[in-house]
Amino acid sequence: NINITIEAPEEILIGETFDYIINYENIGNVGLKNNIVKVQYPHGFIVESTDPATSNHSFPLADIRQYQKGKIKVTGKIIDSLDNEQKLIAKIDYEPSNFNAKFSKETSFSTIIKKPELDMEINHLANASLGQKIDFEIKIDNKGQIDFDDTKINFIAPEGFEITTTTPSPYEDSTWLIPE
Repeated sequence: NINITIEAPEEILIGETFDYIINYENIGNVGLKNNIVKVQYPHGFIVESTDPATSNHSFPLADIRQYQKGKIKVTGKIIDSLDNEQKLIAKIDYEPSNFNAKFSKETSFSTIIKKPELDMEINHLANASLGQKIDFEIKIDNKGQIDFDDTKINFIAPEGFEITTTTPSPYEDSTWLIPE
């Protein structure tokens, strides 16, 4: 008999680094051999480090003595759509040392992703005459503790609106890249 559980934050911000802790415990009075924990990461999860080292999304484990506990730590971040369910699935395959058969047990953990704490303010004239040149100033303020790299701002102009000059120049048509 073995228990497997996952500890992680229930809510995170996009891009926030956090840990998944996969706990396992032999709750039986027989040792376990040929143990391997296989992990299916959430979509958009970027692994930054693991302890112990991973081997192709799996963690081979030494024999687990009776009543022995252990854990696997996976550190990373999720950069994915808020609409997608973020579920980590961990499955342990094992064999009792006194029996020639393979068994497995699986668990999962879902994490909710929250929007980053960014504020955007657009300053412009309240009214404009046909043909009048107007200026827009876009300000972005990161109110959170997570740094963002290569953020893009996409300006969707109303019909009939023509962009004549910009500072800085766009990265692509009507898209600006903010490196940090």
